[in-house]
Amino acid sequence: MDMMRGEQIAQADLTDGRKLAQGLHARYLVSEFSTGASFVVAAGRAGDELGHHPIVSIGPGYVDLRLVSDDAIYRDDEGTEHVVQWVTKQDVDEGKEPQQRFHVEVYVAPEVVERRVAAAIAAGGTVVDDTDAPGLTVIADQDGNPGVVCADMSAVRRI
Repeated sequence: MDMMRGEQIAQADLTDGRKLAQGLHARYLVSEFSTGASFVVAAGRAGDELGHHPIVSIGPGYVDLRLVSDDAIYRDDEGTEHVVQWVTKQDVDEGKEPQQRFHVEVYVAPEVVERRVAAAIAAGGTVVDDTDAPGLTVIADQDGNPGVVCADMSAVRRI
């Protein structure tokens, strides 16, 4: 894959990463080390799905991620190709819609679940899946980010 020049990276209008040296770097502040470790696990899963993993550094209060492709192609003035570590479109993920950054599950008592779902809809949400309602209802916000309203219905008496 062709390496990206600085101008191309700037045009990608990245929100988190910055071009430093040969890669894209991002620092995420976390409240606790265990939160950072959970973040790294989530980043690893995303890397598994994409087949491209960040280089990770974790410390108290932060997680640093660096993205770089090991197989970027650089062409010199004579047209000779060289394989280098550099930023490619694979690192920038150009053209993809931003993905949801969090997943919300709200657990409520069985007797209020219908009111909570109704309140979410009244606030602009839409029901995505109510196959398992009232125990589990998936609702999306105006941007399409899903959340789940859950209630343990096992103790409810069925008449």
